[in-house]
Amino acid sequence: MPENPAHLPKATPVSDPTGWVLYFLDDMIAERGMRHNTLLAYRSDLMLLVDFLNRQRVSVETARLEHLQAFLQYNPKGEARAAQATAQDTPHAGDTTSHPLRDRRAGELTPATVARRLSVMRQLYAWARANKRRDDDPTATLVGKKRAERLPKTLAIAEIDRLFHAINRQNEAEQLTDALAVRRQCMLEFLYGGGLRVTELVTLLIEPLRHATDHFVLAGKGERERIIPFSERMRLVLAQWLTCRQQLPFSHSPYVFPSRSRSGHITRQQVFNDLKEMATWAGLSVERVHPHVLRHAFATHILENGADLRTVQVLLGHADITTTQIYTHVSERRKTQFVQTHHPLAKGDQTEKEEEF
Repeated sequence: MPENPAHLPKATPVSDPTGWVLYFLDDMIAERGMRHNTLLAYRSDLMLLVDFLNRQRVSVETARLEHLQAFLQYNPKGEARAAQATAQDTPHAGDTTSHPLRDRRAGELTPATVARRLSVMRQLYAWARANKRRDDDPTATLVGKKRAERLPKTLAIAEIDRLFHAINRQNEAEQLTDALAVRRQCMLEFLYGGGLRVTELVTLLIEPLRHATDHFVLAGKGERERIIPFSERMRLVLAQWLTCRQQLPFSHSPYVFPSRSRSGHITRQQVFNDLKEMATWAGLSVERVHPHVLRHAFATHILENGADLRTVQVLLGHADITTTQIYTHVSERRKTQFVQTHHPLAKGDQTEKEEEF
C-alpha cells in the first residue's frame, strides 16, 4: 500500500483494507498534478465514504448503487446535532408535531456538498474500472441533488477603482512606503489584473516574471499552463515590490510573496485578511471582497469590454468552456440592470408625470 501521498497531514484512522483511496490519490498526483488543497478535499470525502461503508459492513470494492446513494445524504455532524436536539427538545407525551428548530438542526447536506461527493465517487470508480479493480461502475446511474444555478459574485468597475484609490489614500495618510503597503497593492494588481486564483497568487514564483514583457506563463489548476496578461501597471508595482522585498530577512525565497512560514510564501488566509482591510478602507462590505470575487470581476469586465468567450476561457484556465459561459449571464444581467436603472421607459411613474404636462 502506498504511503500518505504528497505529505498530507495524517487523517483520522479509517479501515481501508484495499488501499483504494491512497492508490487513487497517488495516481491523481501523478496523472493530473492535483494540488494540495484539492487532495485534502478529495481525501476527506473519500475517507468519510470508507468509514460510512464500513458501518454498512461493505467496502469501497464491493459497494453497490444503494450504498453510494445513501452516502450522498449521509451527514455525521447532522446526526450528532439531531441527537442532541432531540434530547434537548423532547416533546411531551402525545406530541407528534414537527419541531422546526429540531428538524433544521438535523443538518441536511447542501446541493453543492452532494455534487462534490458525487464527482469524487465517479472519479474513484472510473479509476477503478480503468485499472481493472472493478468490472462495473456503481456510480453510472447515481443521482445527486439538482443545484440551483448561481451566478458568480462580482464587483463593478467603480468598486474596483474604489479599492485602488483607498489603498493610495491610506498609504498617503499613514505615509506608508514600507513593504506591507506595496505588497497589498501588488497582490490586488495580480488578483484583478491577471485573474489569478488565491493559491496561484501565494505560490507565484519570481523567476518567470523577471524577463516577462506583456505576458507570462503560469501553471495553474491541474498543472494546466495558461498565459497571464502582464500590464504596464502590474510591471511597475511588481518592480516596486521587488525592491521593497529585498529588505526582508526571507528575501531569498523563490516566491514573489515570501514569508517565514515552512512553505516559504504567505498564506491564503493572509491574502483574505489583507483584502478585508482594503475593503474597509474603500467602504465596501468585507463579505463582498475576496480573491475569487476579484477573479470573477476580471472575467466579467474583459467580457463586457469586448473579449470573446474563448479568450476568457484561456485567460482563466478553464478546461471546459461551459464553465466560462456563466460569465455571459453575469454580463447580460448587469446590462439589464443598467437599462432598468437608466432607460427613460424604465421609469414609468416619472414618465407618466411628465406626460401630464
